[in-house]
Amino acid sequence: MTIRWFAAALLAGSIMSTQAHAETRLLRDPAVSDNALAFAYAGDIWIANRDGSNPRRLTSHTADERDPIFSPDGSMIAFTANIDGNDDVFVISANGGPPKRLTWHPGNDLAVDWAPGGKAVAMVSARERR
Repeated sequence: MTIRWFAAALLAGSIMSTQAHAETRLLRDPAVSDNALAFAYAGDIWIANRDGSNPRRLTSHTADERDPIFSPDGSMIAFTANIDGNDDVFVISANGGPPKRLTWHPGNDLAVDWAPGGKAVAMVSARERR
């Protein structure tokens, strides 16, 4: 009886482990402000209290959204998203709401930082120089 129970537990554990592995998505690209942290998870941007409590999704789009960066005052988050087959730069309020797209170029544009006053987002681009 004990051996059967042990075998059943091993089988259940291996099935659950396989399912969990197939669905595992990593938290990536953490950014920290004075009172919050932002991160990418499952292709969306999330925010939580600095201690990790109260996580909430800020974006929910089929695009791959990543690389969140807090503005200097922590009120806005810039991020990179691949919506139309290339990367573009977006911003969203740290309190939520609709994201605002800043670039529409067919080359890849990546958010990398905020200007010191928080009025502009620095980016790198794969645009050709002419």
